[in-house]
Amino acid sequence: MDNLISIIIPVYNVEEYFQRCIDTVINQTYKNIEIILVDDGSTDNSGNLCDEYAAVDNRIKVIHQVNKGVGLARRAGMEAASGKYVGFVDPDDYVDERMFEILYKDISESSSDIAICTSYRVELSGEKSLYFAKLKDKQIFEDENVFIMYLQDYFSSHLTNKLFNKKMFNNITFSNKRIGEDAEILFHLFYNSKKVIYNPKALYYYLKRESSITESNKKYNTEKLYDIYYVYVDRLNFLKQNVPHLLKYYITGFSKSLFSMYETLLFERNYDDLKNKILEELRLNKDLIDKYCQLKFSKKIKLWSLINCLFLFKVIVVYEKNIGGIEKGIRKKLK
Repeated sequence: MDNLISIIIPVYNVEEYFQRCIDTVINQTYKNIEIILVDDGSTDNSGNLCDEYAAVDNRIKVIHQVNKGVGLARRAGMEAASGKYVGFVDPDDYVDERMFEILYKDISESSSDIAICTSYRVELSGEKSLYFAKLKDKQIFEDENVFIMYLQDYFSSHLTNKLFNKKMFNNITFSNKRIGEDAEILFHLFYNSKKVIYNPKALYYYLKRESSITESNKKYNTEKLYDIYYVYVDRLNFLKQNVPHLLKYYITGFSKSLFSMYETLLFERNYDDLKNKILEELRLNKDLIDKYCQLKFSKKIKLWSLINCLFLFKVIVVYEKNIGGIEKGIRKKLK
């Protein structure tokens, strides 16, 4: 049907959270949906729960596969999707029951390629706060402005707070990366988009938990860190080759991300090769960074020292982590 929405949920070892997630999707006020559950080799009861829900709701399709990672799970979901529109939900998160009705109305009435809403970040305690709420008003962006807003990090690099016209994926597919696959595919989706509508309503609830896909990937893992590194470098090279006049909108985020990764790994001996690659990439793009990078003065000094005088950078980091931390604690107590 022309207005069918396919909602893809990759499922892996989330039995504790899965019921809340799937119930909010099943109970959407927008009823013309198909729900594609991709059991990515779960070793707990998640796969059985998928089958149980499919047995009582004929809108649910279940795919069982060996564990391949979230990117390839989403790819399998896309291959099975028959809707004109497609949305993504992570299995430990949940959504407002009006989410897809609101996004469908936005995307169809504006003839947009992508509709976006705001999210809440939910702590395990239940406390919630707005997440990526940089824009306060409902707005439509067109042509090159779509990509510019994305490069400036206004739309977030998460698939889950968005509804897409499925035709946007005709020549774009998910990779086998274990981390950064959202950012990788969204970069090209926004590059190809002619019109995007943004709604400031917070309709998606992102659960922050230590063992979630996103949070666990913050822990050191060589393969995952290289994936992140190459996402940023590949984006930069794409911009240089295709739209060099837009580099000015990307350089700050690029520099900040690689600089932060280097600082995190500074005293980790097992990551010397990756640190050398980061340093080489920053130095290679020194002229662009000097020209376009916009950071707070303190961070600019640190970035400059990393590129030009590594010893000074190490001194600054050690000071901040030790003496700077003590000073901050004293000031906090005096208040």
